[in-house]
Amino acid sequence: MTKKKPKSEHKKTGRPTIMTPQVIAKLEYCFERGYSDYDAYKSVGISKDAFYDYCVANPDFSEKKEWLKKNTVILSKNIVYDKLVIDKDINTAKFVLERKCKDEFSLKTETELSGEVKSKVVYIEKEEKEAYKKHIDKVIDGD
Repeated sequence: MTKKKPKSEHKKTGRPTIMTPQVIAKLEYCFERGYSDYDAYKSVGISKDAFYDYCVANPDFSEKKEWLKKNTVILSKNIVYDKLVIDKDINTAKFVLERKCKDEFSLKTETELSGEVKSKVVYIEKEEKEAYKKHIDKVIDGD
């Protein structure tokens, strides 16, 4: 009589995962450079489903992905800070003021529109449509 092997001793069958350590490293490389999810999984050559299934199954990866995507913004803020505080760069100071104190320093004016937008759909009969078409053709042809 043969004993059944515990599940942990069974050979894994089926298709091997596409999410290898190399693929994950390539994805992280893309996210460090600010790629969107779409751009990253397309660049690496995996499907949308494989990517998002992996994200759902691995919340630590998802969290790291979001942090890496913000990395370019963090680096950019550090550069602006260094140019402003260390170099005392006047153009950087203007840049920061134009964006952080728009009311006082912005070079652009923003216009806010409010009100109701209305539209009306008009249906015309087939004969009337053909008459319009003939008229347009006459005008174009110069008759």
